[in-house]
Amino acid sequence: MASGCSLLPREKKPAQPTPPAHSSQTSQSPPKSTGGLLSSLAHTFGMGRPKPTSPPKAQPLHQVGTVRTLANDGTYVIAELEPGTMVAQGMELMVTATGGEQARLKVAEIQPPYFVADILSGHPEQGDRVQR
Repeated sequence: MASGCSLLPREKKPAQPTPPAHSSQTSQSPPKSTGGLLSSLAHTFGMGRPKPTSPPKAQPLHQVGTVRTLANDGTYVIAELEPGTMVAQGMELMVTATGGEQARLKVAEIQPPYFVADILSGHPEQGDRVQR
């Protein structure tokens, strides 16, 4: 037998972690974005963040007509359109009564200068203003 050789297996030492290539850095820096130049510019100038949105501004009501006739059974009205104003079938409108009560209508049929609207809620009366 050769001297210094042993047939017994050697005791294995636990593997030690390999130090990073740049061992001078002791703290790890955050990973950089892989988005490229445009992504970096957008981040730098704040273009990547969504802008806060403000709620939509309320639009003033516009008068589109006047209630001329109320059906005997109270299910629909016939209203006269204001000159130069149009409505669309299915459009929901609001009626402001002279006493302050409000009603809601849904346009069913249009034959200018009149339209027929189903009453969704409230109790409109002849002469009430129809608005959208």
